[in-house]
Amino acid sequence: MTDAERPSSSAHSADPRVEALLVEFGRLVDAGQEPELERFVAAQLAELRDALRAGCRELLEVRDAVRRMQAAEAQPAGLAADGSDPLLGKELGGWLLVAPIGEGGMGRVYRARHVATAREVAIKVLPRGHAISPSRLERFKREAAGAQRLHHPGIVEIFETHLEGDLCWYAMELVAGTSLGDRIRALRQQPSDQATGVPRVPPAWIRESAEIAAGVAEALDHVHAQGLVHRDVKPDNVLVDRAGAPKLLDFGLALDRGNDSITRTHDVVGTARYMSPEQVRGGHDAVDARSDVFALGIVLYEMLTLRRPFDGATPEKVLDAILQGIAAPIRKLQPEVPRDLETICFKALERRPEHRYPTAAAMAADLRRFLQFVAIEASPPPLARRAATWVRLRRERLIGVAVGAAALTAWFLWREHRAALDRLPKVSIACDEHDRGLEVVAKRIDPMTGRPVESRPFGELPLEEEPIEPGLWRFVVEKPGVGFAEMTRIVSTEDVAMRAWIVPTAKARAGMNRFEGGKFIFGAQWSGDPAYFDADQEVDAFWIAAQETSVGAFEEYLAAMDRAGIAVARPGWWGEGIDPALRRLPMTSLTYEELIGFVEWSGARLATEFEWERAARGVDGRRYPQGEDAAPILARFAELAAGMAAGPADRVDDQRFRALVPVDDCPDFLRTPDGLFHMLGNATEWTESPFLEVGPRGLEVSWGNLTTKGGSTLRMRDPETLKNGLTITYSPLIRSRIGEAGIRLAKSDVP
Repeated sequence: MTDAERPSSSAHSADPRVEALLVEFGRLVDAGQEPELERFVAAQLAELRDALRAGCRELLEVRDAVRRMQAAEAQPAGLAADGSDPLLGKELGGWLLVAPIGEGGMGRVYRARHVATAREVAIKVLPRGHAISPSRLERFKREAAGAQRLHHPGIVEIFETHLEGDLCWYAMELVAGTSLGDRIRALRQQPSDQATGVPRVPPAWIRESAEIAAGVAEALDHVHAQGLVHRDVKPDNVLVDRAGAPKLLDFGLALDRGNDSITRTHDVVGTARYMSPEQVRGGHDAVDARSDVFALGIVLYEMLTLRRPFDGATPEKVLDAILQGIAAPIRKLQPEVPRDLETICFKALERRPEHRYPTAAAMAADLRRFLQFVAIEASPPPLARRAATWVRLRRERLIGVAVGAAALTAWFLWREHRAALDRLPKVSIACDEHDRGLEVVAKRIDPMTGRPVESRPFGELPLEEEPIEPGLWRFVVEKPGVGFAEMTRIVSTEDVAMRAWIVPTAKARAGMNRFEGGKFIFGAQWSGDPAYFDADQEVDAFWIAAQETSVGAFEEYLAAMDRAGIAVARPGWWGEGIDPALRRLPMTSLTYEELIGFVEWSGARLATEFEWERAARGVDGRRYPQGEDAAPILARFAELAAGMAAGPADRVDDQRFRALVPVDDCPDFLRTPDGLFHMLGNATEWTESPFLEVGPRGLEVSWGNLTTKGGSTLRMRDPETLKNGLTITYSPLIRSRIGEAGIRLAKSDVP
């Protein structure tokens, strides 16, 4: 019976009378008094028989699977009668067996040294006791042959084989390191957390676990490409070398999809706690690459929580847990594990193969996205499937509850779902009365590219405390025939409140220039930092203001808010007003909270750092908006700085206004070929992009900081600062008040 044909557990757990009968049937089976199935079923009410028959068959399959598994795992020891190892110290084909390393399902492994060259390898030997079984001998040969055709840095390499005669063996790469199983067992020795009952994993181990799982997934993808299914992926079959790189080994149970004549149709093959549901049921026709994905999900879960997702006091309970798909939430056991990593793990652990990652490569790619702080493709399972899992997890608690069982289940489901949502940050969006009912769309933005990677309906205006996962989000509200609002926020642990302003499109884009989408060279090849700069980036078409935002424009915004009676964040130094002499200067010295209200009231948003640089640098990767030569640009900046007169500043910093000129007064040398003013010089400019910093493992997102671009006039002192003005200036904290950071409005070309 395939997984698709099997009635779901929720089908025969919906009626508590069926559950009670299943418990009775299971008790008789465990006591050795197994009743004849059809007779047992026929004795019950007619409306219960179909569900009861399906449930009884499932219980019998679990019982039979346990028996097959126990028979498959029974192996002769291959040792002498006195317990000594007759092979230790012997020579095989020029290799001296020096010390035992371990024992796998298909033989014993020794450290060996070549007599002539002193080269060390690991040698796996099928002890003589195994040779009397033709099937085990054939499997050992096929393990060696299968592993020998695999060539991947994540797989232990086979050097030499001897598969004839009385003793079969093969020599393989000796990995300097430890098994993943030993690493996990060592972590389990730490004191347990009182709340969860398991030790807390170190923060660095969480990321290392994702790295190891990604490496194993990439190795499995190579295995599957050669027509093999490993069928025994577990921590003890993964070695981690001294550099932290994983290596997969032990192909003794591998399934060759092109030739598996020695595996009987109903063989149960694998290690019980790391089997997929289709392996538990037996029958290799249903076993494919997705079975290895499931096993790797178990390994990843165990790395992150230090406990297995499917466990039990008896093998029967373990296999039943696997068939039911029951696993405690990872973040309940280890709250520090990122939600995206938990999502990846549970995607691999889906009970039905069609709900898992379709390939190991797909799982590896999502793990790499997680490690690079890019949005993953997997998403949590829909509520209906989570609800079914919830029922399976609690089926024993519901047995015997006849009255109100459905209502009680629904109430518990709602309560648990509500509790999960309550833990998420909430988004609220206010609006004008005439904009009520407009649809809000939430777009997840990839901080590594500035482009949307996910789009979903998010409700209607006004929104009140709508939960959402942390990340970089852009909320879009379109009013057909009028315009659209864009509100970008870094959502972390705190709730977010904002207001949607629908400004006519033509008005919002007034004073902006349009830039076509496409690829351009982001950063600079002369930066000396290959991990961050000189990379092809792609942007969608966008608009960006030709000039920076002036003090006068910000003054108009505050006056409009006062007239409307809307309370907004405003700079403390503003007082009752601003000196008219400052109105043409760029508006600076704002926190992000103070400036974003103005930006969105204008019907705009901030540019991403990629859009900003595309507008400043152009598509050809030139160093500066004016060309390649820094000397004449720096000379003009020096003249400009020397001639700046002190501006009035009775409530603001003198130095800041001495370094600024009116936003509409731009020398020719500071205009880009596309007609933008002051992309270099005058005010540094905020972008909506989180700061990307180069860490020990590559680019990392600093969620508490935003990137600024442009560089103020007084900073343009040498080629290095000139270059940095285009690539990256600094990364102020979102709540910081930056004296020289100003605003340049931008807007998407389409909602």
